Parts: sequence; structure tokens; C-alpha cells
Amino acid sequence: MNPMVSVVIPTFNGEKYLEDAILSVFAQTYKDYELIIVDDGSKTREVEKICKKYYDRLKYIRQENRGISAARNNGIVNSNGKYIALLDDDDLWAPEKLEKQVKYYEELKRQGRNVGLIYTGHQVIGEDNEVQSSFLYKSSGYNYKILLFIDFIGTPSSVMVDKAVLDDVGTFDEALARSQDFDLWLRIAEKYEIYSINEFLIKYRNRAGSFSKQPDIKVRCTNLVLGKMLADASLDVGVKNKLVEHHRKVNALRIKNIAYEHLFIKNDGKVFREYIRRGYAIDKRYFGVRVLIYYLFSFISPELCGKIKGLKKEKAKEFIVDVKSLKY
Repeated sequence: MNPMVSVVIPTFNGEKYLEDAILSVFAQTYKDYELIIVDDGSKTREVEKICKKYYDRLKYIRQENRGISAARNNGIVNSNGKYIALLDDDDLWAPEKLEKQVKYYEELKRQGRNVGLIYTGHQVIGEDNEVQSSFLYKSSGYNYKILLFIDFIGTPSSVMVDKAVLDDVGTFDEALARSQDFDLWLRIAEKYEIYSINEFLIKYRNRAGSFSKQPDIKVRCTNLVLGKMLADASLDVGVKNKLVEHHRKVNALRIKNIAYEHLFIKNDGKVFREYIRRGYAIDKRYFGVRVLIYYLFSFISPELCGKIKGLKKEKAKEFIVDVKSLKY
């Protein structure tokens, strides 16, 4: 008999945290699942060694390095479950995550809802597992036009999707190096309802030097996804103009935030100035006098910029908002 849920973990050189991710799956209170690990051509055999310890409890697939989208798609193709649950190799699940999602999915279907996917809130953790912040956008129903402006679903590790939905809209676009999850959420939300479980059931790891810290790639792929949005004939000109303006702002601020990380965390004034110039070229409105001050003092001392800013360790913040309250 096929399992109810197929858990897909893509990994590339992910041996540092992979076993913790696997163990968080094994700790689930819901047991009717299969676990598929797709090794995207890791440079060593460390990932395979970890998986060998649990060969009786998981399926290990090794492929040539083709990127995270290809790895996720490979796992989906080789899955047998009714639902697909995604987990990145450095993230963690709360023990009741699968149980609550399956129960909610089945209940919504009994109500006749056209469910596309269900996601949960997530906590951002550092490499030491300390919680840095928590995010939850509450969603129920059709929210496609809001999703166009903000990816309120967030990390794929929180998502459960009916495999029949993926058969309908397609899987991850392997041509996208980034934003491939946002692209898929949009295709689902255009035809289906999106629901959230309003609890923090995921721990998303914020790693220094991770692929998410490469803003140029993110900007390029975001623009590719934007091109798909603008090709949507159902959107009027006004909405499309707002989309262009919004994503220009997002791209500029994304690069600005990474620039600040290099200045205030890594004390790297040279990289800070490079990113500030790139962000300014996208949209100069978000680079005012304060940024200019940091820019000038970064030539003298990045540490001095931190003193000017008055950096101090902040308490973990909790961000909760109802998607329906967002206006664009």
C-alpha cells in the first residue's frame, strides 16, 4: 500500500545538518510516510554515508549535479504518496507537523474546498539553533493577487501539496536558479486555494554564506518570474505597472540588506560599497543620507560604521499578519 505522504529532501554537500533534518522526520507523530533523499551530486560521499545508516527507513537517490529544482522534481517523480511534503536539508520540523497538515488537508477536502497547498509558520534559526525571528502569514482561500506582490508562503520546508495539484500545474522550473518555489506557488495559487496552519512548525536555518545570500542571482531569477507574471492576460495594466514598481523596490532593498550584512556583520567595507552601488543603480530612492554616511566611513573603518549605527543584539521578533489585510 502506498504511503499517504512522500517527504522529499534535496541535498548538495549538506552533511553538516542533514542527519538532524532526517531525525526530525523520523520524530513525526504521523507515521504513514516515505522519506526520499535526493543527493544532487555532492562532491564527497558523506551524504551517502549518513543515508546508509537509515537505508531501511528511507530511499536514497543520487543524481548528477543539476540544481535544487531538479533534485526536488526527481524526488517527486519517484514518490508514491498522495501528498508531497518538502524539507530542505538544513531545516527542522516540529514533531506534529505532518499530522496537523494531513488532518487539515483531509478536512478541507471533505468541506469541498479547492485546496492547492497548506503551509505553516516558521521560526528562523542560526547555525547554533538559536531562534532569531518568527514569521506567519495567515491565509485561507484564493490569494493569488496578493501572492503576486509578496511570497507569504515562504520556505518550501513548510509546504504540503497534493501530488494531483502538481500533475495539474507542473513541478519546479529547473531553468530558475532561485525563486523556483515562488514561481510554483504562483502557478498553484492562480487555480487553487492556499491555506495556512497558524502555528510555528518549521525551523528555517539562516546560514552565513548560503545560496540565499547571493542577491545578484536572486534578482535575476525574480525578474524572470516577474516576466511570467506580466504575461498573465488576466491582469490589467494597472496591476502590472504596480508589479514592476514593487519588484524594483524589493530588488533594491534586497541588495541593500545584503550590503548591510557585509558591513555590520562581516566588517567588509569593500563588498558593502560594491552592493550599495548595484542597489543604487536599480532604485536610488532607498539609498539616502544615512547610507551615504556609512558609505564614506566604510573607507575609514567598517567597525566605526557599527558604532555609528549603535548595533546591539536584538530579541527574537515574532511577525504575524493576516494575508487578507495586505493591500497592493
